Amino acid sequence: RKPRWVDERLVEHDFCGRSHATAAKARGLGAIPAHLSGKVSRVWKGRPEAQPYTLSVLTEQHAKFNGVVEQFLHAWRAPGRKPEVVRIMQIRNPDTVYKRYEEYKQRLEESGCGADEQRRFHATRMGAGCAFGVDEEQPPCDDPACAVCSICSTSFNTRFSGTGPNSTNVVAAALPVGGLRYGRGLYFSKHSNKSDSYAGEAQRDAAGRQLRVMFLCKVAQGRALVTRRQFMEEEEIDQLVVARGKGGQYNALVGEGEEAGGPLNFHEVVVYANKAAVPSYLLVYQLPDGSEQDSPAAA
Repeated sequence: RKPRWVDERLVEHDFCGRSHATAAKARGLGAIPAHLSGKVSRVWKGRPEAQPYTLSVLTEQHAKFNGVVEQFLHAWRAPGRKPEVVRIMQIRNPDTVYKRYEEYKQRLEESGCGADEQRRFHATRMGAGCAFGVDEEQPPCDDPACAVCSICSTSFNTRFSGTGPNSTNVVAAALPVGGLRYGRGLYFSKHSNKSDSYAGEAQRDAAGRQLRVMFLCKVAQGRALVTRRQFMEEEEIDQLVVARGKGGQYNALVGEGEEAGGPLNFHEVVVYANKAAVPSYLLVYQLPDGSEQDSPAAA
């Protein structure tokens, strides 16, 4: 690696020179820590006005790289060839966001139900002018309508439930609240192909390759109600879920997929508190040629 700049006070800086540091700052880049040299190729510093957070592009030498790729591919249950993982970014959440998540997990443990932390997938839309992750030179955008960059910055928010991809298609219109099977909440799946069916509005061209992005997240499920019902009305969710404040006893709902005898095409889990999940990785991937995904609302 390049030597680091030592100024006239004999202070070592993160970059090899003052001009390099200035140019990196202007592009939204941070320094790669010395102990991650060769394991991280780039560090994005996130939205300028947001609480500090970073997104690090991992190389194959990083200890987490292979495990994330393996989980994504193993969890892909659609027939045919599997996608290719092109890039992985590790998300370091703002301190307040991650602390809120850890405190929520602790409260679940203290309540006796346990946190039941799982790694689950989630996909959503990008802003019209955003190609973050796909375009290696683009920093996170500042468009509040870009769900991908907003989640990287501030994590998840149930306020946006029902506004995501596929919320206005014909099948979704027949479901409660614009396609939300189990009410307003944060939707995840253990199957990466299930989440991919929401990723069509996060697909961008990169030198002739059509690439998509998807999150791998930490989700504290807590006490979950497993259901084989196709959907539930909001009023019913209100009575079941702790976060709704009406005496419910469950923290999450799990919809069973066909492989478990359920009515959904693939498993999904819904949590109802913003602090119950945080994004950990952003994966960039390419679907096999000719691959098509069914609408998630179709089954």
